[in-house]
Amino acid sequence: MMSVFLKIFLSVITVTVLSFSVCGHTIIGLEFHSNLQNEFENSKSESITLRNALATAVYNQPHNGEISLSGLKKVANNIKISTASGDLQFAVSDEDYNLISKNTNVLPDDTAPKNLENETQYSSVCADENHYYAVTTVKTAIDGRIVYLQNYFDITGVFEQKNRLYFILQILLPALAVVIGGVIFVFSKLITTPIKKLSSAEMEFAKGDFSKRVKIKGSDEVSRLSENFNFMADKIEENITELKDAVKRQEDFSGNFAHELKTPLTSIIGYSDMLRSKKLSQEEQFCYADYIFKEGKRLESLSKKLMDMMVLKNEKSDLNPVSTKYLAESVGDSVQPLLAEDNINLLINVDDCIVSLDSDLIKTVLINLIDNARKASKSGDTVELAGSSTYEGYLFEVKDYGTGISEEDLPRVTEEFYMADKSRARKQGGAGMGLALCKKIAEMHGGELKVHSKQNEGTRVEFLIREESK
Repeated sequence: MMSVFLKIFLSVITVTVLSFSVCGHTIIGLEFHSNLQNEFENSKSESITLRNALATAVYNQPHNGEISLSGLKKVANNIKISTASGDLQFAVSDEDYNLISKNTNVLPDDTAPKNLENETQYSSVCADENHYYAVTTVKTAIDGRIVYLQNYFDITGVFEQKNRLYFILQILLPALAVVIGGVIFVFSKLITTPIKKLSSAEMEFAKGDFSKRVKIKGSDEVSRLSENFNFMADKIEENITELKDAVKRQEDFSGNFAHELKTPLTSIIGYSDMLRSKKLSQEEQFCYADYIFKEGKRLESLSKKLMDMMVLKNEKSDLNPVSTKYLAESVGDSVQPLLAEDNINLLINVDDCIVSLDSDLIKTVLINLIDNARKASKSGDTVELAGSSTYEGYLFEVKDYGTGISEEDLPRVTEEFYMADKSRARKQGGAGMGLALCKKIAEMHGGELKVHSKQNEGTRVEFLIREESK
């Protein structure tokens, strides 16, 4: 298949050479015909001179009546006419085109029509071995006798000039083709090289190198095409990266889920086996039963949160007007026993507004956030629950002054099963599902969940509900 470069190169060369060839031949032809017409006019002028000179010579020749053919021949043989180009060459024929006299070796031109009107000039071209002549034939009356006069004007120079110009054109055309070819080669390369680079980048991109990009130079159509390719490549790479991350999260989810199920089940089976197969003291029985109870509760919590996640993915929440102050007090009542066990205080500072929301789901979010704050705090600390109306909607905030979250863990805290401190989370019955569940509930309410934290300083979680009516 012919490349774009070769198509451009051959097309431009062909069109250029043909155009110059046609133009050259046209100009040379026009110049030749113009020069030929000028020479015909000169020949006609000499024809008039010949007629006048011959008529004068016959008039001066003594004779009675119409001059005889022999007398006309004698006069024609003796006449000599000088012009700017030399002696005038001519021939004299009778009315039947029989030659009477001539002073040239050029054969008479017998192509002139026999029925020429008197004093009408007829121009033609004749040639011998080395010369070209403009021949003017005229029918005229000399002293009452009808004769044909032909004069021969040398126009070899006109034909030589034409041949010389054609020769020059034949030399110039190949040279022009080489020069134009070089220029077109350079320009074609400049045009097609970016296209080749773009094609190469597309091929590598198709093979899986999604980081491949095209360097953009200039602002022409090819540059804009390259820019569009880079934009498309960025979007595709972005989507592929997101897909890879989604696959990795799914794999992590499956692995973590299997691990989270295995750990409590192993403990339950192990302690149950010990209770079943060994003779234990009452204290040991209570201790093992307590382990079984705690692991069972953690398994129950994990199952419940997984079920909540599945429900949230498939259902839309039912939004109803709710008082934010009433909701906060209800949450406070629910978490008070947990906070009291760890000697942690809850400070509620909520602006009372009527907001359209799913009270059960929002309560789940706030309880989860406060429970997380409790787990990160030490005895005697305070957890704050705040709520305020903003131009975007209604904003809930839960803040603690506990251990905080590292910068490395912060971007991943809303992923399913992710736990910044796995040992502490499992010890306190966590499964890494709380913030992931809260995030999905926030998104269902048209809002978002933001986590701000510094290690050893505390954590502040913002939960925005966009749909609000006061």
